[in-house]
Amino acid sequence: MTRDWGPESDADIARRVAHRFECAVAEPSERTMTALREATIALATALRATALGPEQAVVMLKEILRGHGGTGWAPSIAAQRSVVPTRPEWLVYDALFTWWVDAFFADRPRELPEPHPHAPPARA
Repeated sequence: MTRDWGPESDADIARRVAHRFECAVAEPSERTMTALREATIALATALRATALGPEQAVVMLKEILRGHGGTGWAPSIAAQRSVVPTRPEWLVYDALFTWWVDAFFADRPRELPEPHPHAPPARA
């Protein structure tokens, strides 16, 4: 599915999510995961404002992330538990998807959700 982006800011948000996803996969830390969480929430909020249905919004999220974070990697709604230990992009995506769902279905703006319990540990 291809979406015609509305305002340029939507495309900027999408690029920011993809870039921050790559950064978090390459070096998971509190800083990179917080930056990814903030960009993810901004994307979910922007997609919700376009009146896309949830299914189309998930497809859009997956389209944005496809090919980012690892060779041959493609996002799935649920991380494949058998590859999580060897594929850091799955751990990061698992956290990202939780933040995205929380923000997309939020009834009103709220504080940032706490990091997902399966998020990669922060590096010192």
